[in-house]
Amino acid sequence: MNEVRKFTVPLALQMFVDNAAQIQWGSLFAMSILSILPPMLVFFFAQKHFVEGVATSGLK
Repeated sequence: MNEVRKFTVPLALQMFVDNAAQIQWGSLFAMSILSILPPMLVFFFAQKHFVEGVATSGLK
């Protein structure tokens, strides 16, 4: 990956920590929460389907 805009979220967070002389914890936590938010929303909205799939896969 040669372009910064194509970096994955964990790589971008790591670069933010590495490039800072002093870590800005507030900004780091804000970026972390924003990166976690979309998967959490998908899980909460699709939780019924996930639980249903796990429950039916255990039955024979």
